[in-house]
Amino acid sequence: MKFRTFGSLDKFLSLNFSDRTRSVLIACSGLTIAILFVVFSSWPGNFGASGSSNISFISYSAAGISGGAAIPACGGSSCAGAGYWECGGGENSGCNWVATGPIPGTACYSNSNACGEYYSGEYDCSSVCTVSSSAPADPSWYGQSCTESNVCGQSASGTYNCGGTCSVSSPSLPSGYGSSCTSSANACGETNTGTIGCDGQCSVSSPDTPSGYGTICTSATNSCGAVYYGTIGCSGSCSVSSAPPNSSCASPSISASGQAEGGGASGETALIRAGVSCRLIWSASPATSCSVSGGQYSDSSVGTSGTLITNPLTRTTDYVFTCYNGSVVSAQKNIKCQIIPDFKEI
Repeated sequence: MKFRTFGSLDKFLSLNFSDRTRSVLIACSGLTIAILFVVFSSWPGNFGASGSSNISFISYSAAGISGGAAIPACGGSSCAGAGYWECGGGENSGCNWVATGPIPGTACYSNSNACGEYYSGEYDCSSVCTVSSSAPADPSWYGQSCTESNVCGQSASGTYNCGGTCSVSSPSLPSGYGSSCTSSANACGETNTGTIGCDGQCSVSSPDTPSGYGTICTSATNSCGAVYYGTIGCSGSCSVSSAPPNSSCASPSISASGQAEGGGASGETALIRAGVSCRLIWSASPATSCSVSGGQYSDSSVGTSGTLITNPLTRTTDYVFTCYNGSVVSAQKNIKCQIIPDFKEI
């Protein structure tokens, strides 16, 4: 016999009865399995068209028949996942499983975190993933601040990425950093060698000039004490070294006079009486030495200035003062001590 829909049974059912008093009907509807006990009081040719029947709906649920019985497989696996059995349209037709969810045992995944990491699992018999959809926590370092510095102390700020690497690189070093460089030259043309530093400048400055550079200095002296004047040069030495030639010394200027001892007029010619000494007075400049000749003196060395008292004179005597300025240049001065004639009255 054939019949359609009872209660929630919305699928076409095909049954054969061998016992007209009762039979068990298994109906598939979604995840629903229902067991109906049908008791007939008459046997009509077309069930439900005439006659009477007593149909009892016992119980059904997605989890199984009440009382703990397992859900009948209805011709298929008992772990087929979400879906329903669809029975055929003809009598004695088989049942086909129509899946409405993922197949149990296939892979499933949680949501991904910021780094693309996720949990993996598989779908169970109820087509539910064995892992939560919640994403794994991001790595503890992810997004934390980081700084990259170069050897010059310059830095750039960023954040740590999924691999634990800072998102920024250290700043580029100044152009030419570490390459060789030369300082500017000092007054002597000397330079220092260094390297380009973090400020982009050469690490060295011009070398100091030699000690005393540019200060006044003198050459050696000549015989009259004359010198050349120069300056301390790049070698640290005076720009002049040789003394001026002795011939360049200035000629001495000599002032000299004679005077009778005891007083009287003085001059280059001194008038004295016989038996009286002559006083000689001289001064020379510039001069390094003087000498006197005449009378009792024979090229005797004397100072460049002074006074001499001659021996008493009995005749006119000439005295010559020769003064040198150095070893070459000289000058002379003559002093005459003239005896005054002694006149007698006749």
